[in-house]
Amino acid sequence: MEYLVLVTIAVILTASSRKILRILTEPALFFDAVGLGFFAAFGVHKSYSLYGNTELAIFLGCISAVGGGALRDIFLRRVPAIFTKEIYASAALAGAVIQLAGEVGYINKNYSLWFAIGTCTLIRLLAIRFKLNLPRIHP
Repeated sequence: MEYLVLVTIAVILTASSRKILRILTEPALFFDAVGLGFFAAFGVHKSYSLYGNTELAIFLGCISAVGGGALRDIFLRRVPAIFTKEIYASAALAGAVIQLAGEVGYINKNYSLWFAIGTCTLIRLLAIRFKLNLPRIHP
């Protein structure tokens, strides 16, 4: 029953935000950035709550965040974003570190989740908007 309610809410929100989605030039990139933030934060939360290891939490948060995008790119026969100079995994790392700071008590745990998601998403969206990339290593 809970899943049905969540799906219904998601459908209503999507249908009501149709005008906003039309403004976006590439809605897939927007939702990818939002998903990156959510998976980075939730990956850290889950792994730290299960194992209590900070390094493992950061690693698994980043892996869970970039893994979905990498699979999507592979299925679309594109080079995954994590293997290019795009700011992708770096944004996930920033979100993971913020969430971990909340988990260990450096910042308020009630707000760290949303701050981590927002920061990761914002970094990725700014990188897309202003075409910011990481420097290339030349041989």
